[in-house]
Amino acid sequence: MAANFLTFCDFDEQDYQLIAVHTVLQDYKLAYLLNNDLGFHFKRTVPDLDYVIEGKKAFFSSFEYQDSKNLIDWYLIKNKFKVKAPKGNSLGLFHTEESFASSYVYLQPEVKEADFVIKVQGDILSTKLKHLLQQINKLNGVVTAYSVDTHKLNHKEYLIF
Repeated sequence: MAANFLTFCDFDEQDYQLIAVHTVLQDYKLAYLLNNDLGFHFKRTVPDLDYVIEGKKAFFSSFEYQDSKNLIDWYLIKNKFKVKAPKGNSLGLFHTEESFASSYVYLQPEVKEADFVIKVQGDILSTKLKHLLQQINKLNGVVTAYSVDTHKLNHKEYLIF
């Protein structure tokens, strides 16, 4: 009797697209503009996505919209999280002053310039995706939005939820 085996590569072949968004907007404002101007219905997911990245606990705000008519799930996720690490500066023999060094951790480091990523899970036509990118780029406060090649991502496990 033959045994069936699943490998990690079997789970790697998911049908999703990824859009990187560069913006100066806060997460709730971007979700509002996508809802108001483009007809989405993003809702905040609670709790935030939390991962340990590079040994640091990071929380990424996320919004979800399930389009049951077209069988597409949309996720708007913040790509950056600012972490503060205490560093002790010695000011003398007995006195220390606590200060903090801040740095960013990224959900997808391959697109670390992007402030948000939009995960489109389901079958979407490339023409519809191009049209959507054009509409997102027209939003006030959005600097640019573009499609990301998902085969070049090294941290796909952070997109499984």
